[in-house]
Amino acid sequence: MDQAVRQQPDPAEGVDGGTGGVRPALADGPAEAPQGSGHGRTVTIGVYLAVSEGSDTPGYAPIWNSRHVSEIVTEGSGWVERTADRADLTVVFEARGRRRAAAVEALGAQVARGEKGLGLTGVEVLSRRVSVHTEYRSGKPQGCRAAEFVQVRVHDLDVLEEAMSLLLGAEPASFQGPNWSLAEPEAIAAQAQEKAVADARRRAEGYAAALGGRLGSLVRLSEADERGGAVPMMAMRARGMAEGGPDVGDLGLDPEPVRVTARCTTTWTLISD
Repeated sequence: MDQAVRQQPDPAEGVDGGTGGVRPALADGPAEAPQGSGHGRTVTIGVYLAVSEGSDTPGYAPIWNSRHVSEIVTEGSGWVERTADRADLTVVFEARGRRRAAAVEALGAQVARGEKGLGLTGVEVLSRRVSVHTEYRSGKPQGCRAAEFVQVRVHDLDVLEEAMSLLLGAEPASFQGPNWSLAEPEAIAAQAQEKAVADARRRAEGYAAALGGRLGSLVRLSEADERGGAVPMMAMRARGMAEGGPDVGDLGLDPEPVRVTARCTTTWTLISD
């Protein structure tokens, strides 16, 4: 949305001020009919100047009253980063057999080899999902395949490398992670919101000064969609290898900063000096 200075028109007058502009609002009292309407009254007609960020060409439109109150609309954003304190893993175990029962039995044996990693203190299994189906080749059944999808959350990052080593040592068909996150992102969300509002106010003050006025009070504020992301961070790496599992200590899987972002749209009054 363009950041702009605008003045709100009276909808009864049918004036379209457009998006992101200076739009005048009518003063209180009865509206005057346009000249030549048969009522013997006149109406003051003027223009307003639309000022929109990113445009060098002002636009003009008619207004029906010269008394108005101007508004400035700006967007603001702010973010705060904290090092991740938890990680999510996705593990898929898979086995095959001539029949479904044989495939499931083989799958159970493979999953059992990874249970030690799933049972560590500080490791939570969020969900398990099993899939069993017949495989075909050239239109003919060629045995069965069974798979188990496991969603894991590691709350204690001190055991992350051990958990990964144990799970990878069980030879899963697929392994993804870690996906970094914060256990309590709302704890720093307020700081990001403060920065977003300060950013929006700073922009509005700049527009007010450019127009030879000063910023008035806040009229309204709305929250925009939040966006977040992770930024790599250098950290000390410890070697991590569980008995019977691969060493994952050299993979650079250190906790990364997680960014909590807030965005807002604000409307302020413009005071003309």
